[in-house]
Formats: sequence, C-alpha cells, structure tokens
Amino acid sequence: MVCQLLFLVLSLLQLCRQVYAVGEQGLMGYWRTPCNWLEVSLLTGYLVYYMYYIYRSVIVLEVVELLHKHSYRGHVDVSLLATWEQCIRSLRGITLFLLTMKSVTALRVTSSDSLHQTLPSKAHRYPEHYNAVM
Repeated sequence: MVCQLLFLVLSLLQLCRQVYAVGEQGLMGYWRTPCNWLEVSLLTGYLVYYMYYIYRSVIVLEVVELLHKHSYRGHVDVSLLATWEQCIRSLRGITLFLLTMKSVTALRVTSSDSLHQTLPSKAHRYPEHYNAVM
C-alpha cells in the first residue's frame, strides 16, 4: 500500500511537471513532440487506474457488508467486482505497454546520442573509412 501511495505521489508530480511544460511551450508547441503524447497517455492511464482501484475498494466493502448482513451464508453477486478486476488488469497491461514504449524511446535517444559522440572521434583515427561511409 505504501508503494502504491508513493507511486501515486510521483505520478502527480509528473503531472505537475507536464502541466508546467505546457505552460512554458504553449499547447501547440507541446503537442508537436510525440514523446509528450506518450507522457500524457501514460499519466492518463495512471490516473484512470487509481480511480478504478479506489472504486474497486468501495465495491469490495459493499460485498463484505452484504456477506456480513447474511451472516456469511447465502449468495452475493460479485459479477461487478469481477468486471472491475478485469478492467484494472487491462489498465495495468496498457500502462505496462506505455512504460515499455517510454523505455524504448529513452534507450533510442541515449544510443543515438552516444553514436553522435563516437563518430567524430573515429573519424579522426580513420578518415578514409569515415568518408566512405558518409
């Protein structure tokens, strides 16, 4: 539970950072970068996940109250709870996919930056090979 609260706080801080970026760049300037689309999608997924997760707790409490009212004997409809669990599981999958896309994007940017840093140094050592490649 503590980890989930920490993750929620970090998600809200990331949301504040993105809102600040929108204020700095303007709305149209912010939407020009596909990485920002990914960030907004990821933050939206987080917030929807937490809303579903909190409402799931409400449903669980209602089911427990119904069971308690009937002295834990009898039938209680848990189909809504099962549907909610399925939605939460789907949101986890979507969030994991978006996090994977964010990681791939970050790795691609990092590797392309390192490639640009190594090419000029190799060009000085092997000028004939560098000119042939370019």
